[in-house]
Amino acid sequence: MREVYVPITVGALTLTYFTYWLTAWLCVYYCVSISNFNHPFFLWSKRNISMYLPRILLLSAAGSFFISLPAIWTASVEVTLQSPVNGSLGPHLISCSFYIQPFYVQAASSIGCYAPFLLILVSIIVTNSSLIRHLRKMKQKDSRFSQTKDQAHVNAIRTMWMFLTISIIFCTSEMLLFSLPPSREDNCILVSWLIFTSFPAVESLVIIFANPKLKKQIMEKVLWFNRKL
Repeated sequence: MREVYVPITVGALTLTYFTYWLTAWLCVYYCVSISNFNHPFFLWSKRNISMYLPRILLLSAAGSFFISLPAIWTASVEVTLQSPVNGSLGPHLISCSFYIQPFYVQAASSIGCYAPFLLILVSIIVTNSSLIRHLRKMKQKDSRFSQTKDQAHVNAIRTMWMFLTISIIFCTSEMLLFSLPPSREDNCILVSWLIFTSFPAVESLVIIFANPKLKKQIMEKVLWFNRKL
């Protein structure tokens, strides 16, 4: 039913694209907060990112919805009725194929996936360069300098690399999902859909385990729940 699959498609695409943009802006925030470059752009960003970030997130949410909205006209489901093999009067078997126009898929993916992926990649490269330069300066000043003194920055870098890893997996699965012809029995499409829809949950786990306090609180809740069982 069109009244069912169209809202589900628009909602799923909106949430997925918005989640991806949230990942990108989180990496940008890490980059601006950690990087110690003296370029005027970085200095301006450090002073103003907290003020502009809520507006950027609101704009990203609205943009994710609007780039998902054309799916109403570009998505379709082809239904094929198949008669029972034994020729009885029982109900017909129904085969369905979900189809989205390739041009819309490429345009929406470029804005909703590939653009934030580039932000994530650039942020990680810049942040790593800044942190490596910072560690070298600290070691030159103090030979007894330990990396544990900068553990918060190291954890942020590790989190960004995990974001990059799952982003690569997500982009690969999306390209595979929309490049293959629609087939109800294709295992590759099934795996791609599984990765595509589980991305927000995996990203949430990365954020949880990247925050020691949040991780500790959740683990305590889990252990308490297990003891109750």
